Amino acid sequence: MEIKLDKVSYKIIKDVSLNISGKITCITGKSGCGVSTLLELISGLNKPDNGIIEIGQGYISNDLVKNISFVRKKVGYVFQRSDDYFFRKTVRDELKFSLKDYKGDTDKRTRDSLKTVGLDDSFLDRSPFDLSSGEKELLLIASVLAYNPEVIVLDEPFHDLDFKNRDKMIKLLKMMKNRYKKTIIVGTTDSDVILKLADRVYVLDDGKIVYWGNKYKVLKNDYVDKPKLIKFSLMALEKKNINIGFRDDISDLMKDVYRNVK
Repeated sequence: MEIKLDKVSYKIIKDVSLNISGKITCITGKSGCGVSTLLELISGLNKPDNGIIEIGQGYISNDLVKNISFVRKKVGYVFQRSDDYFFRKTVRDELKFSLKDYKGDTDKRTRDSLKTVGLDDSFLDRSPFDLSSGEKELLLIASVLAYNPEVIVLDEPFHDLDFKNRDKMIKLLKMMKNRYKKTIIVGTTDSDVILKLADRVYVLDDGKIVYWGNKYKVLKNDYVDKPKLIKFSLMALEKKNINIGFRDDISDLMKDVYRNVK
């Protein structure tokens, strides 16, 4: 599904235009730059003061809202800080609440959504408040997947995750894009995650898009903190005049190093 923002302004967001479709897009910037506000606009949670947001067949502007129910069904928003958004006694109840308007087999849909994020049926009767940070984040995603949106927007989903669960989340999001053709939009300040995950990156500063492009184009410049693998490639070029290119996996980078030095 295609998402277009045309000269959108709202609170800190100033005259933002972008186009997203069928990829994993990361939106990044320093704290307070407006990433969360922009994600809420894309998700249809707020109307812009100026400009227009097109989401598939839906349109949102300050004085025009067309097919907002369509937008809400097609765009799923995973909030930051999972603990703030659980209020049911069991995982089963949380998932079924997400399906309150669903007309099909809710039991099957809840199990299927859990399975998609790597959690089995044993989680259904557990309290969401007793889950680990990683499991809570997966439950939030399962709650969104339950109603099968075409676009999934996530605000800092890696914030409380350890290394193992971070990689699990990255694999899950890539799988949702590749197997289920979801459009994924992630707000994150973690440049190592951006390197592993993103197809395209937008950089915000003071509510404005200051740079954008594919992840290698963005991450090799000074708009964000450079990931270690990018720093290594740049150092090899600067110090040794060896152009090994850029990789998002250390094993692939080491193969390139070996080919260049043997």
